[in-house]
Amino acid sequence: MIALAPLQAALPWCLLAWALAWGLAGPVGLGMQLGICLPVVAALGLPHGATDWWLAADRLPRRLGKLWPVCFGAAYLIGCLAAVAMIVAAPAFALVAFIAGSVWHFGAHDARAHGLVPTPAAWLCCGLPVIAAPLAFRPSDTSLLLQAMGVAATPAQIAMAGGTGLLLAAAAAARLPAWPATLRAEMAALLLLCAVAPPLPAFTAYFCLLHAPRQLRDLPVRGRAALALIASAVACALIAVPLALAARAGRMAPTQAGAQAVFWGLAVLTLPHTLCGWLLEAAPISSTLPTQASGGIPA
Repeated sequence: MIALAPLQAALPWCLLAWALAWGLAGPVGLGMQLGICLPVVAALGLPHGATDWWLAADRLPRRLGKLWPVCFGAAYLIGCLAAVAMIVAAPAFALVAFIAGSVWHFGAHDARAHGLVPTPAAWLCCGLPVIAAPLAFRPSDTSLLLQAMGVAATPAQIAMAGGTGLLLAAAAAARLPAWPATLRAEMAALLLLCAVAPPLPAFTAYFCLLHAPRQLRDLPVRGRAALALIASAVACALIAVPLALAARAGRMAPTQAGAQAVFWGLAVLTLPHTLCGWLLEAAPISSTLPTQASGGIPA
């Protein structure tokens, strides 16, 4: 298992390197951004969802016995279908729900990663800047990205929403008893990243270089690569194939299809992934999976 301290120290530098690369690149069109970010998200971001399976394998057998894989898979599929239904029936509500769920999900995980108790103040402090900073610092770029997703919003509205989010995050931070040095470094790097890079690359960097590695490090070494790649391939196929067919049929421009693949695809997977983590982490452990840390699996 990867040691947390070196990982925590390295991640802000990864964000700064990504920000520097985009800053030196100059203006980059949305199509080129998608061409760079989609493979990165598929390879480094989506596989972290494999942690859901390992979490379930460690907690569900005691209650469900040998049927736990079927029950878990059915529940996960129902969660995805519920997200799709919400997007189709009420896209505006789905957008708000996706943002709120993301703030809680990112904030709770980041708070624990920095040794904080995941209280509302902690997860607002850690999770809000991920969403609010791109809106506040790059409102015009965010407006173009939202248009490609089919969401209409002016740069002024976006900037106001982002600024409000950052103020709420600052107010939440003031309620924390202490700010770990790792959190201060990470927040500084994240804010600089969101100021320098367009919203899509900025979120890609956070998602793939901070959020996903923290969850993947908790997977047992055995089967980590295979399971992560399988999960990534299945998720990519479920998201990309319908959108590729729609683009080919002329119903959707390729850039719009790519933007919606990133946004709504992650939204569909976020609902079961977030609920899975919330429910399973509180469940009693039913087995002891061998890990490198326990000496069960060699590095």
